[in-house]
Amino acid sequence: MSARRRGLTAFLLAGAACARQPESRDGEAGAQASAGDTAAPALPADTLGGSSAATTSGGADTPGAADSARPPAARPPAERTTPGARRDASAATLRGTVRVVGSSPLTRVSLRPADGSAAVVLSGDTAALRRAAALEVEVRGRPGADGREFAVERFTVLAANGEPALDGIVRRDGEALALETAGGRVRLGNPPAELRDQVGARVWVGGDPATGPNPYGVLVPAP
Repeated sequence: MSARRRGLTAFLLAGAACARQPESRDGEAGAQASAGDTAAPALPADTLGGSSAATTSGGADTPGAADSARPPAARPPAERTTPGARRDASAATLRGTVRVVGSSPLTRVSLRPADGSAAVVLSGDTAALRRAAALEVEVRGRPGADGREFAVERFTVLAANGEPALDGIVRRDGEALALETAGGRVRLGNPPAELRDQVGARVWVGGDPATGPNPYGVLVPAP
């Protein structure tokens, strides 16, 4: 080949190489663009949990931060006193005359106080009180809230037919009889013969205990 032809051939090859080079660069750019479309975009550091982690870490490390976010603990309710609440009435005593009122079988036992105030209905073990009808007694117990009832815990006979009387249990005292009262034993000097059959019974006894005569009545029969 002549030198002229070799020069022309080299020129044509160089031109062809220059023409292909832009296509190659455009292809590389396109490939990079396609790869950029499918790859995950880069995000700022604070959106990758850095800010959240710092907040959490700061909350745990900062004294009082968790406590300030926590609601205050509930306090137990204070005790309340209901206005007008009634307490148990204190024990009291009444003195008066026992009455059995009403018609059988709906009779009631009441007490007409010695001071002339209104009668009160007696409750509790009223069997002995029924046997003390018309006698003057002293009852001990608890009054009702309305003052119309009285719960009797115990009672003592004070008088019969307007005369003083003793209340106690009949006991044997050798060949004689005695009455065991709340204040001690009282010897009966001339008791009724029938009273000898009432040993162990609770009775009321009137008259002079030393000489008699002694009217009496049974309050609680002998066991």
